[in-house]
Amino acid sequence: MKSTYKTQHMGGRIVKPAWFMMAVCMCVMLCSSCADQAADPRADWYGVDRPDAYESGSLEFAELSLTRHDVKGAYQEYADELAQEDALTEGTAAAGKAITGLFLLPERQSMRNIISQSLDATNSSYSTQRLVWGREGMLDLFHQGSSWEDDGIFVGVKTLLVDEFPWESRRLHNISRFVGPLNEPISGSESYLVSLAQDIYAIEGELQIALQDPRFEYFYLPASVFHDDELSFAVSKSELALLHGALSCVRGALYFLVAYEHRWSLTGLLSKYDERGVAYSYLDPLLLRKISDASYLNESRRAFQDGLDLFAQSITLGLAQDESSFSELSVVRWDRVDRDQIRLVRDVLQALSYSLDEPTKMPHFSQEFTLDLSPFFSQDGRVLSEDVAWFDVDPETGELNGLTEGAYKAFFVNDLYSPAFEDPQDAEFKLDANTLDEMMTNLFGQTMERVERAYGL
Repeated sequence: MKSTYKTQHMGGRIVKPAWFMMAVCMCVMLCSSCADQAADPRADWYGVDRPDAYESGSLEFAELSLTRHDVKGAYQEYADELAQEDALTEGTAAAGKAITGLFLLPERQSMRNIISQSLDATNSSYSTQRLVWGREGMLDLFHQGSSWEDDGIFVGVKTLLVDEFPWESRRLHNISRFVGPLNEPISGSESYLVSLAQDIYAIEGELQIALQDPRFEYFYLPASVFHDDELSFAVSKSELALLHGALSCVRGALYFLVAYEHRWSLTGLLSKYDERGVAYSYLDPLLLRKISDASYLNESRRAFQDGLDLFAQSITLGLAQDESSFSELSVVRWDRVDRDQIRLVRDVLQALSYSLDEPTKMPHFSQEFTLDLSPFFSQDGRVLSEDVAWFDVDPETGELNGLTEGAYKAFFVNDLYSPAFEDPQDAEFKLDANTLDEMMTNLFGQTMERVERAYGL
């Protein structure tokens, strides 16, 4: 049951009743002093030039909704503007609808079915707007320094939002309690997962509109939507392509999952997780042993191909950006990486995309070879024989040592490489692991640091 006592902020955390009226007075004064700034979303741009599209009144209304933490209202504003088919604002409105739609994805019917039916939620009328994005929602509370669990006199997020979560409080205590009722086979959720893939595809379509719009400059996310003073983002085409590619790969993974028969349940897999981890011996004979519907493998292949192509396109777009266009608000800093090195990564991504259809020579490796990933997506799929175990598990501790050599070679090596490899890791990429780590830090480090500062991570 949700606690009925009043709460207030103290030192960035939520405390049980004390000085409540003083806190109310302080909040009133703060709100009145900030009212003028909150009414004008332009105040949140931190000196960044506004693209021409934002001179449209409708987009400004959407931006104002975001500054008020109203993601659902902003989504509707972007959708209405996109329906107008205005050449000036179409790309920006499409990007806004896609990103806010992604923020609200748990409210799509596909996700409600997964959460309510497959994951046995008791509160099917949950609101992502209230739970995550609204005032005193999860982002707001974590930004203030609240922890997940209660800590002495400090009230945790789980208690404060107990009536907003899809699941009752006892289900959120640990993994074992959460999965306790989930004893239905995963295959029973196939239709919901397919619907989710279709919903993701719709978001991808909106991102594609923005990518194809020659007048699109960037989409602006004000810091206020994240309940922070400085966590604004200017999202360019390269970053939209990167997001689009990630969504395509998620869609590909969903289709790949539903193509197989899954007779295992989350209860069987995780019911003892808190005591001994994943039940690998339970999962082993049930994982990727039989194809259920091969038609989804072709859908998976096309989605993964889209994702790899978009990752390569993201690099191309990022390298084409003028260095003066990058700022502290950029999500990805393409200007901070070695251009020749990132082109090597792009070449590999393009080759991987081709390899989903046919044998393809892989560039920039220490040995010449071709890779053919098409067997994963053929009519027969790629299954592991029943006489080969997947996991090498310590019999005494139950800890996973890795895949068995037989499973590794049968599923991930045999018939995929030419010439045949004893171990594909013998062919080394031209850029070593340290170089790739440094590249990722240069690309995403600024954004990660900003997020960590905002939420005290």
